[in-house]
Amino acid sequence: MKKKIIGITLAAFLFGGAAGLAASGTSLIGSQVEGLFEVYSASGNRIDDAVIIMGKAYAPVRAISDVTGAKLSVTGKTITITSIAKSFPEVPAPTATAEPVIILTQEEIDIIKQRITTMERGIEAAQKSIALMQKKLAASTDEAEIQDLKKSIFLTEGIIKAGQERLEEDKARLAAAGE
Repeated sequence: MKKKIIGITLAAFLFGGAAGLAASGTSLIGSQVEGLFEVYSASGNRIDDAVIIMGKAYAPVRAISDVTGAKLSVTGKTITITSIAKSFPEVPAPTATAEPVIILTQEEIDIIKQRITTMERGIEAAQKSIALMQKKLAASTDEAEIQDLKKSIFLTEGIIKAGQERLEEDKARLAAAGE
């Protein structure tokens, strides 16, 4: 898990929303776009726009797969991500000594900094998504939609918490390395 990049995590956020909607049988056709967000790579380059529909983020799968190096295949109405082509060096975990000292290469430092930036953007986008879902929840009278929104909010809050924990770990690594 330590070898995965945050761009892939962001893609999972975005792909997860689409998969959940497809599984629920709810159609996006005719749905109102509630928001527009810019999607960035871990290096800070703008990839494309993502939209918020029914409280979930949707981004162009092809653009994200190109940036992350994922192999994408389309068969009929099914999109499959088959593998990740890029590999990144593993960043060492913090040591448990009295005065932790971590020696990182410049490449590892750059990767951690990019991951921090991407995680901060992803957390911010997820928080905005929760706010939109809560607004929709307050206005909804459909019990099935209310349950779906509550579940989505709960899951997104869990993703934010995990992201914040990873963010703190990465910041601690940089601090222990003197960055």
